[in-house]
Amino acid sequence: MITKFALITIVLLLILSLAAPLVGASTLQVIVGRPLKTAEIVATSHTNLVFTYPSTSLMSNALNGFNYSVELNAQNVPPESDAFQAFQHQLRRGFQNITLTNMSVYLSLVAHANATGLVVAKTVVIHAWATGIFNKTNSRVVGNFGWKNFEVKGNLDVDFDGRTFDINTVGSTILFPFGGDEGFAGFMMHSFGGGPIWSASTINFSALNTPLSQWIRSYNPSTNTTTFSKTVSSTFLYREETSVNGENYTISLSYDPSSSVTLPGYAVAKGNTAIVEQAPPGTTQRGTAIIVSVAVILIVMAASVLLRRNTR
Repeated sequence: MITKFALITIVLLLILSLAAPLVGASTLQVIVGRPLKTAEIVATSHTNLVFTYPSTSLMSNALNGFNYSVELNAQNVPPESDAFQAFQHQLRRGFQNITLTNMSVYLSLVAHANATGLVVAKTVVIHAWATGIFNKTNSRVVGNFGWKNFEVKGNLDVDFDGRTFDINTVGSTILFPFGGDEGFAGFMMHSFGGGPIWSASTINFSALNTPLSQWIRSYNPSTNTTTFSKTVSSTFLYREETSVNGENYTISLSYDPSSSVTLPGYAVAKGNTAIVEQAPPGTTQRGTAIIVSVAVILIVMAASVLLRRNTR
């Protein structure tokens, strides 16, 4: 059942989305190269932050009609930087052997406010390459994906051409559009700065914690690739409320994660371990037979249509 607050939040999101389009689901894509040595990791974090306030409040007077948008890019983040090391550390919490070789970051922030609420829609894309996931055991190649449900803890400060920004926490996200507005920053820090939501993570894939073996698995014989995928249907809502001079203010965070892992070859999973092995006899032939059968059916259908036209 949808709670009263969740319903109010959804309605507010719909209204504000007319001016500030809402972002989609957060996705984690892992694409492993043919030699099984390097994996491409694309972590796309989409989050919506909603700050509500009374229409009669000073905050409403200050924010109503506010609009803001920015896009920032950080290509080839230096390996010695705090951001590079911090992200690698988060991945290694799940699997110690994973090593980043390259990392780039894209950030988009869109904010819009009306008389009763502010929505900040944030997109962060971390595009990285990593090694150390796979190793060869006897005749099998084994990969560890225990790191797939990572959650970035604390600040993740990225240097965007001399402009440093924490791309992770709720507090930094909601303050960023207002720059040096000390009045807004002071109110938010005083009202929410000590609460857990202020330091909550927006780069959070912890909902993908079920073992890889429980994800949906599909093998494509025509491309000889195996894909494991998972979608979390529920949108998670985190909410914190405070009262100032008898007026109620709330902050909420919502996101909706999904993931896919694509491997070259025929792979099966045991727990969070992916095993690339020889495809069972007939697997490729069955796939080819299906493709040929579909092609034959299409040809027959096309020929039938042409014959009917010629006999008219």
